[in-house]
Amino acid sequence: MRLNVLLSSVVLIVGCAQQQGQSQSDEYDQIGLSASASSACCVTLKELDYEQVDFSGEYWLNINSQSQVVRLETGTTFVHGMKLPDADKDISVQVSSYIQDSVFVPSIVVLDSNYNVVDYIADETIQYQARSLLSPERYYGAFDLPKSYSDNREPSYLLVITTDQQLNTKTPKEKPSQDAIRSGDVSANIIENTEAYTLHASTGRVLVDIDFDDSHTEVAIQRREDSIAKVTGTSAIVTLPVDKNETDTAAELLQNSVDMSAEGMMNQLIVKSVKLGELDQALLYLEEANSRGYRSSKEVYLKALQSQLSND
Repeated sequence: MRLNVLLSSVVLIVGCAQQQGQSQSDEYDQIGLSASASSACCVTLKELDYEQVDFSGEYWLNINSQSQVVRLETGTTFVHGMKLPDADKDISVQVSSYIQDSVFVPSIVVLDSNYNVVDYIADETIQYQARSLLSPERYYGAFDLPKSYSDNREPSYLLVITTDQQLNTKTPKEKPSQDAIRSGDVSANIIENTEAYTLHASTGRVLVDIDFDDSHTEVAIQRREDSIAKVTGTSAIVTLPVDKNETDTAAELLQNSVDMSAEGMMNQLIVKSVKLGELDQALLYLEEANSRGYRSSKEVYLKALQSQLSND
């Protein structure tokens, strides 16, 4: 029953109707709400570009004004598509969208091999999660994709979207600690004494953790064959990577922090939080980076902190 109700809300409208005139406030223009409406509409689900998922691990999605656009019953939205592997068992998925000055609130549409909707994961699963000792403030959800659904259709693609309903909603800012208020922290006192909120954006970065047995994928098999070739002398000489020297310059660290890898994306969140003066949030990002084994994040944090202190 849940699936039938949800699927009815994400049926694709093939072809694009004329955009209806609609005035948007400045605050929503700033977060890109009107950008998707003004973008050249639209691609069909079959025409969409899909990122191939070959390995278990982290996938940082950068959904921006250059992303493709689809029109669903839930609204016109920028989208990131992912092509799932042919897994032997269930696929575990975790979705995180971190809250800063705005937030992209994701929903997940699951398609079969014929690009038909077979599941929809939205706010009943992906929910607001307050800041904790181990995690920054974010929208987070975890779910499993079965090998096949009850009608024998298999999950083949994921769409990461947001909806008109989410774009017209705001998330109240988390109340600061009493220690922060007593310390005289300006931002903490503003949040405490006003109805502060975070705007929902049509663009943003989403972290998708995908866990499955990837040992039988074609890419994994080729990787094993290449590894065997390296130690049996049937491949060219390989130059082993060398760890970077501890004397990396601040410029090099900042360059590292703007790459598009999972580690680089997390470093960007750290740097931005430090610049905003949200050191507690920056430390939570650093804690999460450490738990994921990111080696550069501590140095990025320290350099960002040093730079901020020198500017004050």
